[in-house]
Amino acid sequence: MKNELKVMVGALALVSLHAHAIVLGNLVQNGDFETGNFTGWNWTGNTGATSVNTGIYAHSGTYGAQLGPVGSDGYLSQNLSTVIGDVYNVSFWHFGFNQPANDFYASFGGTLLYSYVNDITQPTAYTLYTFAVTATSTSSLLQFEYRNDPSYQGLDDISVTDAGANTAPDSGPGLALTAITLLGVCFGFQKMRQQFAV
Repeated sequence: MKNELKVMVGALALVSLHAHAIVLGNLVQNGDFETGNFTGWNWTGNTGATSVNTGIYAHSGTYGAQLGPVGSDGYLSQNLSTVIGDVYNVSFWHFGFNQPANDFYASFGGTLLYSYVNDITQPTAYTLYTFAVTATSTSSLLQFEYRNDPSYQGLDDISVTDAGANTAPDSGPGLALTAITLLGVCFGFQKMRQQFAV
């Protein structure tokens, strides 16, 4: 009986590990700006010439962020709850009509993901940028910093999802199936012992 219990505990531990590794939904509030404003975002720094707009600034849906502060940088940020050691997939769509002076910085959890300064070669159509970052804190700052004196930049469809612990030996469906199989074997074996004991 003790051996069966050990196997059952091990199986339940595997199920628990799998549950932790399940990919969560988007942690970013209003990452697509479909509220029509900056609800959910900390909007700081130079807030001039910056808004949520339609037309070319919407990568999908109706709205996207139109970024064009002059003379100094503006910031959009959110503090996200994270699990230390978990890998987070960070993605966003961005474009820029870039003539100096301009800059753009994207960071997550203190890690600089992407940046440029006075770069006139940036794509002028929405382009997807994706990164994988391991969290080092229970709270990770997602931040965008930007400036565009002569024109504007577009930002939309921002996403951060938890891909699970980067040290997990297996976070796929097979792990859960293994745990369920082990539980079935345990209960089946126990039932057989009870029948033979009669």
